[in-house]
Amino acid sequence: MKHYFNEKTSIIDLCNDKDIGKYMPFLYYPKRYLDNVINQTLIQTARYGLDGFNFFKEKIIEGSVKQFFVNKEKPDVSIIHISHNNNSKVIFVLSGGGLYSVCHGIEGLPIASKLFDKGYDIFLLTYSIDDGAYKNGPLDDLSSAIHYCLNHKQELNINMNDYIVLGASAAGFVTGHFGTTLNGYIKYDLPKPGLLALIYPVINLRTCLNEQTAIYCLRREYSETNLHNWSVDEIVDSNYPRTFIIHCEDDPIVTFENAQRMVNSLKKYHIPHFFRSYKTGGHGWSIANEESARGWVDLLIDYYEQKEK
Repeated sequence: MKHYFNEKTSIIDLCNDKDIGKYMPFLYYPKRYLDNVINQTLIQTARYGLDGFNFFKEKIIEGSVKQFFVNKEKPDVSIIHISHNNNSKVIFVLSGGGLYSVCHGIEGLPIASKLFDKGYDIFLLTYSIDDGAYKNGPLDDLSSAIHYCLNHKQELNINMNDYIVLGASAAGFVTGHFGTTLNGYIKYDLPKPGLLALIYPVINLRTCLNEQTAIYCLRREYSETNLHNWSVDEIVDSNYPRTFIIHCEDDPIVTFENAQRMVNSLKKYHIPHFFRSYKTGGHGWSIANEESARGWVDLLIDYYEQKEK
């Protein structure tokens, strides 16, 4: 990988870059988020962002990046396709941000770089946040993106069989719900994913009533029905897809209880799954090059590809 950027590169440098600049409002979304970090260096905002942006710049120069807007009523919702152009299998990557931002610079791009190197096409989804995150908002966006890819798979030169959806933190909450009968792929008349990857995910809203995910998902409408219907582990059933989960026990943002609840529900319904916990590492560690979870991308792909062997 060529090194177009270094530790002194600032976010404003990226915004002014002739290749990356136009994508920045979707990689650091919304504008207030981008404005808050505009004078910081890339290293200050994301430990692993440097590798991610060098990868992204290289793929843009190669002509391997395109952006699509999948809902005319939501002009900020987009998918950024990073392509091998060889009918590769697909991974949809959703970055976290508490449902009030989308942190692709921190999570999406570094993770995408590793997954792309494994031979997969990547679709980075910028989904609805704030008021738009109420209940089905982000799930509508994810389903629109997947429908778009299914309808245009020949021109995109992708293989949509057994596609993967990966979500981190609050986006793990969206991804988790995508597997449910009540809120997910069946409701949207979509093929069952080959795998859901939940990275330090929010799962149960009862664990985070004073945190942003619950606030933006339910607008503080904490009825028993809402809490049940929007807690992933409580609505898992036998239709749930194969699942990969990783979480750190010392996570100060999304409690480890979330992963434990999800694993118990998957076991109850005999859903194939892979679960790895780590004693330390905290939250938001992306590709985890320096944390205990280092190498998790290899675990993910190895587990996914077991089905094909």
